[in-house]
Amino acid sequence: MPIKSIDIDHFAPSVKNLLDDIHRLIGPIYLVGGGLRNALHGKFDTNEMDLLVPEALAECRRKLLEGGIASVEMGNRLNSLTIRLKQDQLPRIIHLSTFRHRPAYPITVEEDLLHRDITQNAMAWPWPNGPLIDPFLGYQDLLDNYIRLVNGVDTILEDPIRALRFFRFTMQFQGIPNSSDLNLCMESSLGSVMQKLIRAELDRILSLPLTENTTKNHLITLFNSHLGSQILPEVANLKLTKKASKQGENDLEHTLRLVLAIKPPTEEEDISITDLRWAALLHLLDCEENFSEPTNQKKSSRSGLIIEDKMQVSADILDRLDFINRRKRDILNLIYYLNKIPTTPTDRVLRRLFEMQIPLEGLFRLLAAKLEIKAHLKNSERDKKCQECHRTLQRCQNMRLAQKRLHPVDLALNGGDILDMVRQPSGPWLGQLLQKLIDWVTQDPSRNRRDHLERRVLEWISKNDLTAQSYK
Repeated sequence: MPIKSIDIDHFAPSVKNLLDDIHRLIGPIYLVGGGLRNALHGKFDTNEMDLLVPEALAECRRKLLEGGIASVEMGNRLNSLTIRLKQDQLPRIIHLSTFRHRPAYPITVEEDLLHRDITQNAMAWPWPNGPLIDPFLGYQDLLDNYIRLVNGVDTILEDPIRALRFFRFTMQFQGIPNSSDLNLCMESSLGSVMQKLIRAELDRILSLPLTENTTKNHLITLFNSHLGSQILPEVANLKLTKKASKQGENDLEHTLRLVLAIKPPTEEEDISITDLRWAALLHLLDCEENFSEPTNQKKSSRSGLIIEDKMQVSADILDRLDFINRRKRDILNLIYYLNKIPTTPTDRVLRRLFEMQIPLEGLFRLLAAKLEIKAHLKNSERDKKCQECHRTLQRCQNMRLAQKRLHPVDLALNGGDILDMVRQPSGPWLGQLLQKLIDWVTQDPSRNRRDHLERRVLEWISKNDLTAQSYK
């Protein structure tokens, strides 16, 4: 259960000392946003931390630099500074922002909190000793897991992207949305919001687990709402067609079932659950089942990628939302090959696709999900195809593992170095020792250092007779 008082000693000592230094150098500072919300939940290892400061940012930066905090730079956010910490600790970034306020109103903490999105984010903790500043009862909403806009329609009018963010917080926290605020967000328009901000929020939504029924329902509500049609009108129009399914559902319902059916990839795979879900979201916009090879190709003016004519709608969406070329290429390839690849391709086909840098594991995860939601298939037939698909997925993983496998030349200690160490003639023992070292380094790549390997060689030699025919 959330607590109303923060024990700052739970922060990492380096973070606590840094916050003490910032407080000493620039005066009062306030912990706000997600970092405060997490701390109230007893979580002190957030990725980013937000601080509110009353002093002008230029003056803050000068004082921090003079005080020895050298990693202070202008932030990507409007009216903010960032302090980057070492990558092996949390938080990795501290953001400093100045107070927001209405022109005719005094500059206060409460006035700034009025201009935030949801009440759980509209609290402040004066560093170091508090007490909690909570003018909009955000702490009670935190206790109740209740998602509520700070100031109703004015909150949305001030920044329309907050309508989409309201959905994201509701799904992320698996919270209970305020019904009037939910209706307000559903009917909102995004106006002139930058497309890359829309993509960033959708990325965050599509990266969530989305396993609970309530969370799934909120995603479906989003894409069926006026807001959803504003974000992706091409996807919203799928509710007008019924080509993909034989269950009587429209193509939007079918698409969202596919999005929710995809199993997350492992850490070793070269595709994210986010991009798999993007491919599922767009897969019906250009492609018909088993369409033939395109005869014409077109070059995208923005990305320089070669894009099949039949993929142009999806490509235009990805361009519009400012996807980087790598992600765009992967998503388009997933969509294209989803309708072309069999569940049991030959090794030759897999090798060819692998050499083309197609995200193979993701492709077969997508294909497996597509088969699983095809209710018109007989259970035995669907189960057989799904099993074939999962076996092919394992083949792809083995292929990638073999590609990444280390070879003796990859070691920081070579065969000649080992012979110099042991002062013995070469023999079968050397090949076996090199393989032992490869296996050891594969378990933890940080071991691939000359000093680590030398110690490992000496340990192995002490246990084996190099003139014997078998070794431990």
